[in-house]
This record gives sequence, C-alpha cells and structure tokens, in this order.
Amino acid sequence: MHHSLAHTLTALTLMTASLSGSQLALAQSVEMKIYLPKADKPEELIEIPEDDFRLTEFFNRARCECNSEFGVQFSIPNQDSVPAGRPIEIWLGRSCDDELLQSKNCGDNPIKIFGDRNALNNPIIERISINDLVDPIMGECGDMDIDHRIYALVDSEGDGTYEINDSIGVTVALNPLPALVPAEPRATLKKGEIEAHGSEGGFIVNWKLPDSRQKEFRSYQVLCAKVSDGSPGRSSPSNGPGYETPFSVCNQVTEGQTGIETLEKAFICGQEEAPANSIRVTGLSNDESYNVIWVAIDE
Repeated sequence: MHHSLAHTLTALTLMTASLSGSQLALAQSVEMKIYLPKADKPEELIEIPEDDFRLTEFFNRARCECNSEFGVQFSIPNQDSVPAGRPIEIWLGRSCDDELLQSKNCGDNPIKIFGDRNALNNPIIERISINDLVDPIMGECGDMDIDHRIYALVDSEGDGTYEINDSIGVTVALNPLPALVPAEPRATLKKGEIEAHGSEGGFIVNWKLPDSRQKEFRSYQVLCAKVSDGSPGRSSPSNGPGYETPFSVCNQVTEGQTGIETLEKAFICGQEEAPANSIRVTGLSNDESYNVIWVAIDE
C-alpha cells in the first residue's frame, strides 16, 4: 500500500444528542410527556420513558435539518389545579415565561392555545418540529447545544403574569455535521492529534483526545473511499453506523457532496469502542489511495 493512502485525512466529530430536563420533579398542573415516531411507522407516535436511550439519540442535528417531528402529550391530571375559563398557552424556546424575553426568544405568539382546562379533559398529543423547538422564530438549526423547552403557561388572574408555569426541556445536539473538508475548525482535531499509517492491505488511524474529552465518547468509526473513483474502500462495510445524518434520516444531500461526505454506511471501514485511541482498517487494496473520515460518537 502506498503511504499516500490518506490524501485527505480529516479528523471529524459527529455527536449524537443528549436529553436534559425531562419531567420536572415538582407536580405539574399541565402534565407533558414526550412521544417519538415509531421506527417502522413514523406517522405513528409512541410514549417514550424519560430514561429511554431513544430520547438521547433522537434529538440531533440530522433530524433538525430534516424537519423531523416529535410529539408532546398535554393533560391536566387534576382539573382543580387550573382555573376555569383561563386559556392555556403552549410556547417553545427559552425563558418564554419571562415577559421581557418572551418575544425575543420565543416569538410573538404561542404555537397552540387551549381554550381552557376543559380542552384537556382527555390527553391531547401535538406534533412539534425540532426546528421550531430549536428556533421558534426562524426555524433554523443553529449550532449551539442548549436547553430548549416546551412551556404550558396560564395567566390565572388575567393580570399579565403566568401563575402556572410548567415546562419540559430537551437538549438538541447541533454540532456541525462532518464533511471531508470541514468548514469549522471546532469540528476537527488539531494537526498532530490524528494520523494514519499504511499497512499491508489497510492502514492504522491513531488519535489523541484531550484528557477533558476522554469520557465523552462511546465509540469511534472510520470511513474510507477510493481516491480514484470515490467508491467505498471495502467491498462491504465493517460495521453499521453509530450516528444519524440528513442522508440517513431523510435522504437529504447537499449539492456536490460525495458518498463518503454524507457518511453513507457503505463507506464504514473500521470501528473501535472507547477508550480506544486507534483503529486498524483492513480489507483494502495495496495499490489504492484512500480518503478517510474519522468519526467520534458520544454517549
């Protein structure tokens, strides 16, 4: 194998999502529960327990860019906890209960208004786009991993103050998606922290993470493509993908992207579980050069 096998060796990080906030410890007047699409029937929603790993994996940048929807079930377990005749406003964003920040962070209007408590005599599920949760005003995905919340607010006294303020929150992982040549330095490791060495029928990728980041990741994967024609480096992938991309979620491809740049599973050529610091890739041709993408998958 020529040692020029990695003409384009790029260190990239793809992070899946993490969930925070979940149901509040205190009892809520308006109870909210998260529902996610069924894997085999996305048009159907099912309740997901707050400690279920699917919550951790669903809220990510790929699903934001694909305008994926989730569900929130609203109910009032104790009708006496909400005054009769007062509307229940549903808002998305941050600090929506703060009259000084509401318009700036959450837009000018709630996404839903239930006329009064009788509207929630029976639980109701509303579909919400991840885009609207992340950016209620513009619907853009942005790039900050911050807490986004769904609020149920009631002005019980009609005085402009929300006496009932219930909310749940999720953190959507919005790290820039990997590309063969990343636009943002924060998506890469610094020069010298990752390198590849050719070996018989393959190569070895070594990397060094800062001590502060060692515990962030659960596994690592390498994708490789032939420089000559852009086809997958191996005849079959070494493993299934440990991540989601706009291509895998909704078949979305940015103009000019090649297969390896969409992180198609056909290009996966090696994997190791944390705390590994190297991956040996095999099953390649000695007379080929390869483009390589390294992906770190978080907890």
